[in-house]
Amino acid sequence: MRAIVALVLFLPAVAMACSANEETVFRCVTTNGKPVHVCQAKDTVNYRFGSKPDMEVKVPNAELKWEAGNGTGAFFNLLTFPHGKTLYQVLYIESFKGPPRRDGEVQVARNGKQLADIQCADGSVSFNSGALKTHKPDSSY
Repeated sequence: MRAIVALVLFLPAVAMACSANEETVFRCVTTNGKPVHVCQAKDTVNYRFGSKPDMEVKVPNAELKWEAGNGTGAFFNLLTFPHGKTLYQVLYIESFKGPPRRDGEVQVARNGKQLADIQCADGSVSFNSGALKTHKPDSSY
């Protein structure tokens, strides 16, 4: 009986994750407990927020804006998903100065005004740039 209860509790997270025909590019759990996934499908890159998901944005590979760069002690990847007048940005930062650390956040803006800045919980962030089928990132540094 406990195994069935554990399986039922786990199902919402599984339903939200990347499907079998997608590769996981980014994932985290926010500090409020919401899952975030970026999934590479054949022709689109898909951003999902929440366990239902609460929000899903699918962007053709060519429309995804991907920026990457490095500075003193860290490098970053920024994925921008345009959706009408709203931009969803997923930021991944990996620090290598001092103890290694992986951080992530989601920023939402509409008409240039920031609507949300959502932090990922410590230890929940992963990023796989090799899964992206879009063009190479624009280098900011």
